Amino acid sequence: EPIILRLTDSQVQKTSLAEKMILSGQFQLPKTLENRLETKELGSLTMTLTLTLKKNSELIEGILVIDNQILSHRLRLKLNTGVENTRSIASLPFGFISRESLTEDIPNWFKSYVEYPIDLEPFDKSVSVANEHYHVSAFGKGLKEYQFQKGSLYLTLLATTSQLGKPNLAYRPGRASGDTTKKGHVMMPTPMAELLGEQRFEFALVVNAQAFDEFATSQHWAEYISPNIAYQNQVLNKFIQRLDNKIQADDERIARVDAFSLLKIDGSAFDTTFMPSLYDTEAEVLRLANPTSQPLAIGDFDFSHYAKYEFVNAQEAIVAAQSEIAPYDMVSIKLWRN
Repeated sequence: EPIILRLTDSQVQKTSLAEKMILSGQFQLPKTLENRLETKELGSLTMTLTLTLKKNSELIEGILVIDNQILSHRLRLKLNTGVENTRSIASLPFGFISRESLTEDIPNWFKSYVEYPIDLEPFDKSVSVANEHYHVSAFGKGLKEYQFQKGSLYLTLLATTSQLGKPNLAYRPGRASGDTTKKGHVMMPTPMAELLGEQRFEFALVVNAQAFDEFATSQHWAEYISPNIAYQNQVLNKFIQRLDNKIQADDERIARVDAFSLLKIDGSAFDTTFMPSLYDTEAEVLRLANPTSQPLAIGDFDFSHYAKYEFVNAQEAIVAAQSEIAPYDMVSIKLWRN
């Protein structure tokens, strides 16, 4: 049976732009797999969860920091969604997929499977569940596995092990990594896979009283991963950090630039990649994606800082220009510098 860890110590911080709730707790758990049967040696698991609400944002942002001193265990975040159906919607690199949860035992499963099927599923950026009244979306930075059961959405934070290729597991997702009872397969120690010490997990939630929408969910993800760029004016202590022998006067005066835009696109598409060309040292490639089931307009664009541009395929061969991106597709634009 899973052990439910409830964070009971709390504090709240408020500003005009954001509100935070900080929850914490320390738990004593069986340290090893063997200890879970006999409950002898205990190890500590310290957790601090920070939930943040920002002004003018639907996102509930969460940061969980733990100090893990437990061996060979799995830690998951449980979200009580209140959604009682059995279908989840997970994002893929260029779209979404709807999945049905495994709700009952599979008779004679061994006739079709090597091991009992477990409905632990992957997701790329988000996973959502919905009913006729609202939907709940979860976003994870580095989180890639989920399970949806009886109205609860579980996000896998970590799953640790000291050995690769265990023969006596009750179940495991996917294909077996190796049967150590057969010739040629050996158990391999993996001490670093225990993930001891401080670990940090970042996620976000959206609870919305509307039907699930692929475009809106993609916008929430783009908002969540957009970095906040800020600059701080700081006066150096010139007695400690001397500058007279580090900075030399320069006669050339450089024009001050308050703002600069290399390129601009006014469309509905999502920019996914801006990278150097693989074939031309004087060019870059911009990729735009459409993760929805409807065509998206590329819109107007300004590439005036470049000498020329062409629509290309994945191998950077020139193709016909496009005004929109097909459902679950992408386009690439190659830009040559002046």
